[in-house]
Amino acid sequence: MSLRARLDRLAETVRTPAERAEEAERTRQILEERTGRDPAASDVDADAVLARRISETTSTRPNYSPFKPVTNNVNASALTVRP
Repeated sequence: MSLRARLDRLAETVRTPAERAEEAERTRQILEERTGRDPAASDVDADAVLARRISETTSTRPNYSPFKPVTNNVNASALTVRP
């Protein structure tokens, strides 16, 4: 598949901000009909708390990498089995 064909296919799947807003509004209305509550009104505080916790977590470990080996202070000779 050519690059142009890939870009054309990608462009077909990307929605505009207006389309995303329309879908979010439809989803909110469906949730309100099914559950009887408006998630947009009650989730503002929860979103703020979540954003704060994420920023705290990421700011406390700026050099964390899941690919770096974790070192510990275990004495390897203490783990050897002696006959």
